[in-house]
Amino acid sequence: MKPVYIASLCTLVLCAILPLSGCSASTSTVTVTVTPTNTITAGSPSTGSGNPPSGPGGGMPVTDTPTPLPAVEGNGPIIQLPAPVLTGNVSVEEALADRRSVRQFAETPITLEQLSQLLWAGQGITSDDGKRTAPSAMKSYPLTLYVAAYNVTGLDSGIYQYVSDGHALLQIRSGDVKANMGTKNNSVADIVIVDDFTKLTEKVGDIGERFAILEAGHAAQNICLEATALNLGTVTAAGFQEASIRNVLGLTDNLTIVYLMPVGNMP
Repeated sequence: MKPVYIASLCTLVLCAILPLSGCSASTSTVTVTVTPTNTITAGSPSTGSGNPPSGPGGGMPVTDTPTPLPAVEGNGPIIQLPAPVLTGNVSVEEALADRRSVRQFAETPITLEQLSQLLWAGQGITSDDGKRTAPSAMKSYPLTLYVAAYNVTGLDSGIYQYVSDGHALLQIRSGDVKANMGTKNNSVADIVIVDDFTKLTEKVGDIGERFAILEAGHAAQNICLEATALNLGTVTAAGFQEASIRNVLGLTDNLTIVYLMPVGNMP
């Protein structure tokens, strides 16, 4: 029997939206040898196309002024994130009703617990066999979440890759990378959703790109709803300096940036 692949245009929110009040999970840092998918050499040119900002999207202000990059960490430390909280006081319906696009933020940090919750909402593992918070066609999981941290309590500034298996962060760069991201908003962190189309096109051909893009939408909506439940602001921006972000993340040619999601406390 031939398998039938169905891509849905709507996101099914299957898990509760959770606040973090009272969360006191601790974190630990362990140095390990890991080969990340985006390791590059300091100062190396972007592997992207150098295209102008992708469409208007969330309308985030951008700048094309180049800024020297902090050094690449290569096989950086793995930082264990606080465990996600699985119960809360905000219902899915309340989060849907209250969600709004937020582009400017308060000048105060978010916590590592809050960032942990957002990343889990986007691509966290929710079962022993590896299923995640967002549906994935054929369990291909083409998405990777990256974090540019600027002002997160309990986390050094820099670039991190979210590791779903283990709910952890892999440090890619350390230091202030705000200017390198090419945005002028006052977010305290940026979440970047990156797609690897080949994980689907190799299975089903060109239509796999559609499946992969839909999956990015599922993950982004989860993050938006989680942010709403945590009284944080975010927006799904598709207008960004692609070449600048590709360079600072060190993305290879098979990876595509779909969303930039700035995060911060509500103004």
